Amino acid sequence: MVGELRERGRRQSGGLRERETLDGVIGDAVASLGQRGWSVTAQYGIATDGETTVITLTAYDQACMKRTGAG
Repeated sequence: MVGELRERGRRQSGGLRERETLDGVIGDAVASLGQRGWSVTAQYGIATDGETTVITLTAYDQACMKRTGAG
């Protein structure tokens, strides 16, 4: 998902943050990418059942976030 966003011109900021489980498998990962005043945060994680994985994309307007004090 992150690779596709990069190919479409989004620039990644802050690097990719990953956390491994005790058995060395990536348990969750977060990446932030921006383009033309918008940011997308991509999150990957394993659900509490240990079998289901979830990818969440959150998009926000950077100017709006700054104006409200959230960004």
